[in-house]
Amino acid sequence: MASPDVSSDLVSLQDTHGLRQFVSTATRRTAAGSSSLLDVDIANRTTRRLQQLAVQPTHDVSDHNLVTWLFSVKRRPPRQSITYHFRSLKRLDVSQFSNDVMQSELFLKPATTTNGFADQLDTVITDILNQHCPLQTRQKIASSRQVNRWLSDRAVEAKRVHRRLERRWKSKGNRNDYVAYRQACRVANKEITKARRDIYSSRIAEAAQDPRRRWSAIRYILHVTETKTHRSADESQKLCNTFVVFFDDKIQKAKEAIKTWLSSHGTQPLQFDTAFAGSPLDDLRPPTEDEVRWLISTMPNKSSPVDSISTSVIKSCSDVFAPLIAHLAKLSFSEGKFPSRYKTVSVAPLLKKKELDPDVASNYRPISNLHTLSKMLERLFMARTRPHV
Repeated sequence: MASPDVSSDLVSLQDTHGLRQFVSTATRRTAAGSSSLLDVDIANRTTRRLQQLAVQPTHDVSDHNLVTWLFSVKRRPPRQSITYHFRSLKRLDVSQFSNDVMQSELFLKPATTTNGFADQLDTVITDILNQHCPLQTRQKIASSRQVNRWLSDRAVEAKRVHRRLERRWKSKGNRNDYVAYRQACRVANKEITKARRDIYSSRIAEAAQDPRRRWSAIRYILHVTETKTHRSADESQKLCNTFVVFFDDKIQKAKEAIKTWLSSHGTQPLQFDTAFAGSPLDDLRPPTEDEVRWLISTMPNKSSPVDSISTSVIKSCSDVFAPLIAHLAKLSFSEGKFPSRYKTVSVAPLLKKKELDPDVASNYRPISNLHTLSKMLERLFMARTRPHV
């Protein structure tokens, strides 16, 4: 180039592809004193990774000047190990498990108090589960990739064959191995696509009659590729402490605001409510086993982190758990007491919007995960009080 300016043709090419030439001064000088721009540094027009670009003289070491810049890259976070616990419920013999529960003290010698029977229920069922499918502990490397539990057995096997053939081809470089590897790639892609289509269709079909579940299924489909971020143990503990202080302060402020409003108005808060004219609620009738069995059948197939008994176990053994839950509800209604062990919940903070600062506690919405059995007791209670409200 005869001048330090970028030619119009190059500028036009850059504009077409959304690029920009960051070097704007001459980078080559001749002995005769002329200069030209020969060295280019082209990147995306809106990039922020190129910073402090400068053209510096080489002091006759070369006829080209030295072009320097700072290039920022995203640092890969350190790999973290996650410890998790699970039961291999697929190996559970439902028939034998049901027989063991029916021969246990839950049926032969049940506790006579609400808290006693609730503790007995969790303890005895946990002990029997430990005999059939013991609780196992594993560690894995935290991954930011999407969860692939929806893959079918055929898709998993196709991926395994595809990876095995890929390793063979790369180690030997054989043409036949490459052809087999490419065929396995196509088979794996078809199986993965079919598995994804099947899980999406089944999720929407299962939620067809429930708008909330249908919206949840659609959100799952739209955001299934979002990456996950994992915090270290120290970062998680620090964030938990921040949440405790923030939400405790928020609750105290709400209490003070209600107290101040009541004291300043001096009126009865319920004086404008419409008086109930129906039949009074004299007692809480105990639930029947059929009612509890129907309630179990309508439960979603998911468990809470605080559950000692998996929801899938309750649903697969509904004939066994129906009389137990009915007895627990009967004790709770007669004593007017909610089981103490079910008053503890697991609170999961959910970021309100993904663009918000994850280190600010006010940007989160607390989601409480209750015991499955506590939600069943609540629904049984609400079914009896709703006609009187």
